[in-house]
Amino acid sequence: MAGGVIMPKVKLQLSNDTEEIWGFKCPACGRTHQFWTKKDGKPWWSFNGDVENPTVHPSVAVTMHDGFCHFFIKDGKMQFLNDCTHRLAGNTVEMENI
Repeated sequence: MAGGVIMPKVKLQLSNDTEEIWGFKCPACGRTHQFWTKKDGKPWWSFNGDVENPTVHPSVAVTMHDGFCHFFIKDGKMQFLNDCTHRLAGNTVEMENI
């Protein structure tokens, strides 16, 4: 927290009885990616609830028309796996504020 201001890296995008969706900016793709903590009324990804230093389990995989992005989110960092098709494949970087 910088000067009492929350600097979130993930943001709740939708919450209802059946879904809870969180969004965040991908520094590799420059796009917003998402993970679900609830889908079809059931638990999906686990999330530590910390919007400034999120940890999500298991990995997140995003297939796009022009590539593939696959990563772990741990303590506010994105660990990009080697199967990514972008420049950050194999690297770990700090998540951007949303």
